[in-house]
Amino acid sequence: MSNFRELQSALAASVRFKHHDESLNVEARRLAIYQRLVFNNLFGLLSGGYKKLRRAVGDEQFRKLVRAFLESGISRTPYFAEISGEFLNWFVQQDAPKWQHELAEYERAGIAIDIESMNWPSAETITNRPDGVHFSPAIALLSFDYAIYEANEGIEPPKQPTYILLYRNPHNKLRYKLLNAASFSLLALLLQEQSLGEALLTIATSMRVDGHHIEAPARDLLAELQREGAVVSLPKAVET
Repeated sequence: MSNFRELQSALAASVRFKHHDESLNVEARRLAIYQRLVFNNLFGLLSGGYKKLRRAVGDEQFRKLVRAFLESGISRTPYFAEISGEFLNWFVQQDAPKWQHELAEYERAGIAIDIESMNWPSAETITNRPDGVHFSPAIALLSFDYAIYEANEGIEPPKQPTYILLYRNPHNKLRYKLLNAASFSLLALLLQEQSLGEALLTIATSMRVDGHHIEAPARDLLAELQREGAVVSLPKAVET
């Protein structure tokens, strides 16, 4: 090897593609140790983040996916916590059933929330926006064609999309809640920082109903989410 950069590239290629580059002047047995170490570390990392996907496709197929990602995927980050995101970016481009892509997207959202910093809204923030609904800082509102929480080879797309609120509560526990279309729309508007009154008016207009008729169930949902730790605070009054 003429320089260190070439040596690095040759070693990386030998590890990724599981072949022995004679120019490295490395014993095949020693190189095999590095190859197994890199693959096993990557397999362990992705298995921990994509447990449902691994269980759904089976261990053998998941190992093939990890091997294919190692050989053909492109990782733009040196951080272990972000490799699962690189895997998702690669996986959704692969020829796989859509429910598998959606299941991977769901699990990646959980990983991102799990490592998200928990900077809760301050008392000043809440005071300055008294008509707002304040959510947990680690939260995601998701929509899928498939019922990914029941993912398996025989899964069929439901007649309606699957709506899920995924969040981390104050006890650092990852939780999810299934929603209907109206609840999903309400939370989407609130997460865009509309006031509760504005959100209810928007939904009432689209449904062609009186806003007061949907205020009670909306407040019940938000109160439940507040008890579960997804919502930090609620406004005391709503004008619709």
